[in-house]
Amino acid sequence: MGDLRHCDRFLPKRGAYIVFSPSFTRRGPLINISREGLSCIYYVNDTLDARSMDTCVNIRYGNFFLGGLPFRILSDKRIGTGRFGPFKMVRQRSLIFEALSVSQVVQVDYFIQNFTRLKYDFLEGPSSYR
Repeated sequence: MGDLRHCDRFLPKRGAYIVFSPSFTRRGPLINISREGLSCIYYVNDTLDARSMDTCVNIRYGNFFLGGLPFRILSDKRIGTGRFGPFKMVRQRSLIFEALSVSQVVQVDYFIQNFTRLKYDFLEGPSSYR
């Protein structure tokens, strides 16, 4: 599909994860984030479970919580099957943020500045930016 995000991507610190809402059943680790969107892994039981009506994504790291970010899905693909705790399938989803409020934009920037560890260049790989 190609790289549709134009902003720099950053790798989150270990332990950052996402939860989709309003279902709150799809959750998983955050892979990378930019000012325009993010990529994550999440776990489901079947393909129907993956076809959600989720409208927002929430980001959590330690005591930091950023909720209710509206998004549009760019890609959503199965990347593994087997047993992942109580789940049968692991999927990767890339999304772009849509119609963020000024407050949400400020919070996304705050998350990137304080809870990411590397800038990621897809041609050269991860590199330290601090």
